Amino acid sequence: MAAEFEPFPSGTPRGTRSVLVIHHGQLVHEHHAPGWDRLVPQNGQSNTKVLNAILSGMLVGEGRISLDETNLRQEWTDGRSAINLRHLLHMESGLDWQESNAVGDSGVAKLISSSSSDYAAAKPLRDEPGTHFYYSGGDSDLAMAILQDRSGLNDDDLARYPYEVLFEPLGMHRTVISRDTSGQFIGQGSMHAAAIDWARLGLLLARNGVASGERILPEGWVDFIATPTELSGCDYGAQLWIRGGCHGGEPSPVFELSGFMGQNVTIVPETETVIVRHGYGPWNMGDLLERVFPALGVNAPTRMAMEIQD
Repeated sequence: MAAEFEPFPSGTPRGTRSVLVIHHGQLVHEHHAPGWDRLVPQNGQSNTKVLNAILSGMLVGEGRISLDETNLRQEWTDGRSAINLRHLLHMESGLDWQESNAVGDSGVAKLISSSSSDYAAAKPLRDEPGTHFYYSGGDSDLAMAILQDRSGLNDDDLARYPYEVLFEPLGMHRTVISRDTSGQFIGQGSMHAAAIDWARLGLLLARNGVASGERILPEGWVDFIATPTELSGCDYGAQLWIRGGCHGGEPSPVFELSGFMGQNVTIVPETETVIVRHGYGPWNMGDLLERVFPALGVNAPTRMAMEIQD
């Protein structure tokens, strides 16, 4: 594990801040760079996206929305009216979004928009919904906005909802969801949580949506979000990444939250293994997993389908 805190052979720093390892549901290892510990909130970047999938499960379970409901926005009177929540969670909306951190691209331009979801909703269709995978923060922001709209909650109750139904039951007491200037939770990134809280969220998914004997997510929902889609090349499920490729329509044995510049929560449900890695620099989670899995006796894929094919 010490190698994760050392520079690459080239001398480039890895930028690792924190690594936590949970195995069989128990914390078995943790290490932090100077100035960091398990209780310091860290920006999960795109790790945040899984929140869309989790809240979707809660609201679908409550009967407030369905995965296949269409006509999600009043202004979508063209082909966009066919977009449903399933498309958004799978990154298959077909909207013409340019996912990049370059000036002028969608991911940057939305930052100066008063509403990140309105910015994404205004994009025209590039493809028919449900026919192409394209990684899109806009799809995540739209999913969050639609969930908030369909929740039926007033602004005050909505502000408390994820904290009361998710964070408090899990003991995630050092977690804050960022908002845009319109007040909407930002679905594509920037949830801050302590490393131990990211681990708690991963353990919820490792345990099929159950925490402390209480079912938080509907039965089968974790299987849904952890099942790789063929359109993604078997690398993506619903708002999270997949390791090991397709499995005949079955959930992946390894899936993970993955965020910009090295934020990761890798989950192996069979062994209740959760590996949290936070940092800010170049990284390769597969390399870390290839060191950690054998040490734990975990026999599970360490690479994405695209990496396996190369």
